[in-house]
Amino acid sequence: MPRFKEMVCPVCGKTDFDLPKGPGKENKLRYYGQGRIVCYYCGWIYDANQAANPESKRGQNELSVVEMREDYQARIAKEPNYYWFSTKRIPWESHVCPVCREHRFPNEPSFDICPVCGWQDDGMEANPEMESAIGLTYPDAVKEFKEKRTKNPYYRWAVEVRQKRK
Repeated sequence: MPRFKEMVCPVCGKTDFDLPKGPGKENKLRYYGQGRIVCYYCGWIYDANQAANPESKRGQNELSVVEMREDYQARIAKEPNYYWFSTKRIPWESHVCPVCREHRFPNEPSFDICPVCGWQDDGMEANPEMESAIGLTYPDAVKEFKEKRTKNPYYRWAVEVRQKRK
């Protein structure tokens, strides 16, 4: 298993890279080790070696941590609400929920929660080994929804949530 160290993003300090928990923990650690986890605020790709050696350009990032920090500060000075993730996403059109295939989200990712199955539209279906915002991997969410629909053909997540609140 790759070496992993919990840390706050060394570039902007806005993202916590926490130790993955729950099912698929080994897969998540593997993703961390391969640099697949990115700080949405500044764009720094998780790399424990570069974090420990901030001057190093050898690793997941082309720039050193020091250079990325300077670049990020310059961007924030020009645009105080700079958010790296928003610069990398193309606004997509509406799309069908990838889990239940019944609800239509207005755009991608909308971060809305599907009222039919409870999937949060965070784009994690593209990384099936990673846990999504709802605490399940995409394949696990599909499996759970199918099981609930097998037990109750009229199952809807929004109804279940309302009943739990009563």
